[in-house]
Amino acid sequence: MPKVASSAKSEGGRKKKDANAPKRNLSAYFIFCADERAKVKASNPDLSLGDTAKELGRRWAAVDAATKSKYEKLAAKDKERYAKDKAAYEGGKGSTSAKSAPKAAAGGNSKKQQQQSEEEEESDDE
Repeated sequence: MPKVASSAKSEGGRKKKDANAPKRNLSAYFIFCADERAKVKASNPDLSLGDTAKELGRRWAAVDAATKSKYEKLAAKDKERYAKDKAAYEGGKGSTSAKSAPKAAAGGNSKKQQQQSEEEEESDDE
């Protein structure tokens, strides 16, 4: 019998990504890489993609604590943005199942944050 793919899954058996879902938060390292990649490519235009990544890794390992803390603060802000966007996205789906409720609680969303996002949505509707 041929395998019939459900509408929620792609051919590979993996769940299809929702195009409207919020983008995941970036780590401090990835924010650093976004800032430094252009500098690495400018000073070494002949580096391959893999060699560029290795150089970025070396630079991240050698960076001082003050610079790392700057990127960690940016990553924390991005994590907050993602939590807020995800709460709004999941709230907009209409119904919340029993499976999604623990995920929201584990994500660090407090009742106060949820109320604020609900109030923002209500004010947007007016």
